[in-house]
Amino acid sequence: MATERLRATRIALLITALAVLATGALGISAPIITTTAAHAEDITLCWAAWDPANALVAGENPFPDGYRRLPPDRIVHVHAKDCHVQGYTPEWGPLGTLAIDWKGQISALRHDGYQGHVSLETHWPGPRGNKLEASRICGWNLRGLTSLEHDPPKSHR
Repeated sequence: MATERLRATRIALLITALAVLATGALGISAPIITTTAAHAEDITLCWAAWDPANALVAGENPFPDGYRRLPPDRIVHVHAKDCHVQGYTPEWGPLGTLAIDWKGQISALRHDGYQGHVSLETHWPGPRGNKLEASRICGWNLRGLTSLEHDPPKSHR
C-alpha cells in the first residue's frame, strides 16, 4: 500500500509538472491537460493534483468546468491560492476573495468524498509586501472556507 501511494504521489507530481510546463512553456491550455487526465480510465494508476488557480491562469473556468473534467476519485491533492487574470497575467490576492469559487469548489470536493490535503500556496505578496502576513490571512481564510457547512453543489458533475 505504501509503495502504491508513493507511486501515485510521483505520478501526481509528474502530472502537475507537465501541466506547468505545458501551460507555461508551450502555450498549451489546462483544458487539454485536464481532458487528457479525465480520459485516462485505461491507466491503472493515475492520480491528479488539482490546482484551480493554475487552471484559471491557463484560461479555463476552474469550477465547475475544469473540476467537472476530472474523475473525483483520482484527485489526491488540492492546491489553494487565489487570483484574477489581467490579460495573461495573474494578479494574486487573499484566498477566497478573487476569481476562484472556493466555496463551491470545497463544497464539491466534500460532496465527492475527497479526504486528502488542501495545501495553501501563498503567491500573494501580502499587505505592504509582507509574505508572512499574506500567509496568515490566506490560512485564516482557508480555515474558514473548510470549516463552513456548505450546501450541496449545484450540478457540478
